Amino acid sequence: MNQLAVQLCSDFLYVLQSDKVAINDKIYIDRVLKYNSQPTELCYVLQVISRALEAHWDKQVIILIDEYDVPINCAEQNGYYNEMVGLMRNMLGSALKGNRSLKFSILTGCLRIAKESIFTGLNNFKCYDISNKIFADKFDFTDSEVKYLLKEAGLEDREEIVKEWYNGYCFGENTKIFCPWDVLQYIYDVQINNNAIPQEYWANTSENDIVCKLINDADRDYRDKIECNRSRIRTRGGTFR
Repeated sequence: MNQLAVQLCSDFLYVLQSDKVAINDKIYIDRVLKYNSQPTELCYVLQVISRALEAHWDKQVIILIDEYDVPINCAEQNGYYNEMVGLMRNMLGSALKGNRSLKFSILTGCLRIAKESIFTGLNNFKCYDISNKIFADKFDFTDSEVKYLLKEAGLEDREEIVKEWYNGYCFGENTKIFCPWDVLQYIYDVQINNNAIPQEYWANTSENDIVCKLINDADRDYRDKIECNRSRIRTRGGTFR
């Protein structure tokens, strides 16, 4: 945690030279950079940095947090889940609730963590997942985007192959979606070797330990349903992940 806080503050060293930033915020940032902060203080690093940035630029900040669920997944598998949830609850609470320097924030992740765990007390919180039709075409590649990529790469003749292998998802109400990682890796391989064979590039590239644990702990009927859906996806040529 110390190292991450230091890295974050290091990206905005210029605020220490700003006449607009409060002296107490400068002292806090300097203390973090020198590894002199107490563990409880580190929960406020996002709040202090955002306040310093607003003071310097005279604009509210936007906080983007990618893969917020990864630390929770790792903590679950290594026996410190409660400690991690507590840390993230305090950090996100200080950064996202009552932070007058914040314009808005976007958090992304593969796992949907219950609001009661780390988002307790947050106001105006809205979760958009792959079932939401408004954002159904925003998560991965759409059919038109894949066609454009293949045209740019001079691989229009591979369209049916790409559809057979990587058009395995349906988001929202009826939006056909391709896995970006698979599509890009296949295009890359074909440009190097025209005889490259399609692969399941996404396999084993993500951590799904929590999902696996939940499935293993479920009753036999539920596990059978998961395996049935998995077989259907593979039959269609999509990649199950």
